[in-house]
Amino acid sequence: MPQRPPTPTGARQPGAADGNVYKAGDQVVVWESDKTDWTAGKVLKAEGSSDGAHSCFVQYGLRSNKDTFKWENMRLTHRDG
Repeated sequence: MPQRPPTPTGARQPGAADGNVYKAGDQVVVWESDKTDWTAGKVLKAEGSSDGAHSCFVQYGLRSNKDTFKWENMRLTHRDG
């Protein structure tokens, strides 16, 4: 099983519960456990709430995987494709 790659420069971890997705500027990267590097992703939809917890729907990888990740303490506005 490949080792998790180093955190991308300038990236912020969205939530403590999920260390496999990071955001650097407008770029989202996801680590798929069978890969040796980060996979670029795009935010399809992000929703926030007043308590600081956010969910982020991300599409990534060659198979166009789609997953929802939890984001904490990051203000993401609604964004489509």
